Amino acid sequence: MTNFNKGLLALVAGFILAGVLACFHLLGFLYPYISSYLREWNPELETHDLKLITIYGYIGLIVFSPLSMIVYQRLGQKAAFWIAGALSFSGWFLASFITRFWLFGLVFGLLVGASNGFVISFVGVAVWRYFGKEDKPWVVGVTFSSFSFGPFLLSLIARTWINPLNLGESESSVGSIHHTEKSFDRSVSCNVPSFLRFYTVLGGVLSFIYPFLLLEPSPESEEEHLLQENRKKEPINPKGKENIDEKEKPASLLEIGNLIRTKRFMAFYGVIVFGTCFGYLMTFSFKIIGLKYFNEDRLVTQIGSIGIFLAGLSRILTPILGRNIGDVFMKIWKHIHGFQAVIAVLAVLMMRMVWSFTILVFSFDICLGGLISLIPLVSEQLFREKGLLAFSISYTAVTISNIFVLTMNSLLTPSFGYFPIFCLSALLSGLCIPLINYLEEEWKSVNKKNEEMPASIVPELSNSRV
Repeated sequence: MTNFNKGLLALVAGFILAGVLACFHLLGFLYPYISSYLREWNPELETHDLKLITIYGYIGLIVFSPLSMIVYQRLGQKAAFWIAGALSFSGWFLASFITRFWLFGLVFGLLVGASNGFVISFVGVAVWRYFGKEDKPWVVGVTFSSFSFGPFLLSLIARTWINPLNLGESESSVGSIHHTEKSFDRSVSCNVPSFLRFYTVLGGVLSFIYPFLLLEPSPESEEEHLLQENRKKEPINPKGKENIDEKEKPASLLEIGNLIRTKRFMAFYGVIVFGTCFGYLMTFSFKIIGLKYFNEDRLVTQIGSIGIFLAGLSRILTPILGRNIGDVFMKIWKHIHGFQAVIAVLAVLMMRMVWSFTILVFSFDICLGGLISLIPLVSEQLFREKGLLAFSISYTAVTISNIFVLTMNSLLTPSFGYFPIFCLSALLSGLCIPLINYLEEEWKSVNKKNEEMPASIVPELSNSRV
């Protein structure tokens, strides 16, 4: 079997696994069910309190994401993926027995978030090593699209499992000020624990099987074969460990510190924080908004499922397009932010009718999918041999973006409605444009320097490791 075929096997299997384990986008579909279920034991629970699950989840992600690379390098692929599966298994399974909201959020959020941190960090690394540099754009796109295509199918399964009769929500008095919010009847909410356990089994089985499908790449040329044989003959270092290629050594704290202090990285990090606010706000709020105005669970779920399917296509096509159009690569990044800013301003008007709500959902999903899939490729373009390191650090910006926008949403929306938070999201998307203008100039200067360097010393990005 050729490396390319081995890579395709690993890619397809990783696509399925990541689509299940990296499931945070599915929470936007599940929140109305979870809140209805937990209100039986927590009558004071309000919809905006659900942000705590997401916040705990992203704390787990931001803590375990860097640890995952250490596990991957020290213990190997099988152990890394089995740990990811165990974290996911524990989070979904234990949560199915918990009825107190604060404990549900803590256990489910931290464990499932940690599992997401593992999968996001190394499922791409596990797959990329089979492919050449020219294949990286579409491999990146397919890998990241799994985070959207997974919830596309699973959201339809969840709606059919939990609410098979397509019952609507009814109003009930909740919260400290006893205002009314909509909840599903107990005949719907009682199905939540069984769905969580179904998800437990699904994730556990997939995470156990996947490492056995990662076949070791073989040298496909005589030169590669000789290089591999020579490495086997290299002496063992004094500490008893095999010699490690410089590019494969874990990054030191000094390297990380030097990178994050640069203006280029700060601007790059700021674009991710500001640019993903609106997309993640809508990801976790769209179904709550849709049910508020239409109270038709099947309709809102179908709109959201098609939207997240389009997000998956966007994650595939955007990096391919961005890599193949050369000089205007950064302009695509800029135009997505500009379009998103316009949509965010119009969102408060678009969510009141089915057709305009559908356009709103499709638009934010496509924008968010494109923005997320461009992060590793823009990182590679801007930071060259430090591209993978910059990407692994910059993904923490997604956590900060989520915590910020969800906190602001819980503070503003109960008193002022959605208009202020949408305007804030539009402003933040607009702020990304001058930052991208700066990064575009930096990108041109990086390319100019590389053109002036001898070809033999231009860094090979495809071989870089964190």
